Amino acid sequence: MSEKILITGSNGFLGQKLIHFLKDRHNILATSAGDCLINYQSDFNYLTLVITDKEKVFKVINQFQPDAVVDTAAMTNVDGCEDNKELCDKINVDAVQFLAETCKLAIDKLAEGDYNASGKDIMSICEMVEGMAYFYGSDASKINRISSSTLNQKTKRPPKTAFILDKTINELDYQPHSFEEGLALLEKQIN
Repeated sequence: MSEKILITGSNGFLGQKLIHFLKDRHNILATSAGDCLINYQSDFNYLTLVITDKEKVFKVINQFQPDAVVDTAAMTNVDGCEDNKELCDKINVDAVQFLAETCKLAIDKLAEGDYNASGKDIMSICEMVEGMAYFYGSDASKINRISSSTLNQKTKRPPKTAFILDKTINELDYQPHSFEEGLALLEKQIN
């Protein structure tokens, strides 16, 4: 089954090249402001979409339910960006953030439950990722350790993450699993 891919900014150079490259193997919904400027329109669907229109972006993502979203929409004219910084920020920053948030909401909507893979273990996020890599037989040496300082974030993140499970253990008789047991249960539920 081919993946459903939503491409924004499809009238631009990069968007057109992506459509040409992907159209034979995937179900493409190309979107851009205005009419479609691509000559070969028979191999994909096109929809006029202004990415700063939050309501329409939300509607399109929820109706099309893409497996992937490739955002090539941008205000790239340097002089235009300098002359109209507000519009530039609206297209190149705000719309991208909203697009990402909408994708996350769509994923959350499709999820069938909440998973706490760390269980009763107290682990750093990096330790969780490395543990998942080992569990699935992936090469953990390719994982780059990062921190709030390497991301240039002002807010410091806690080095370890865990959940206080006393209430769920005492009131709901929940018996937490180890990280590895949690991954095995998750794998069993997914497959």
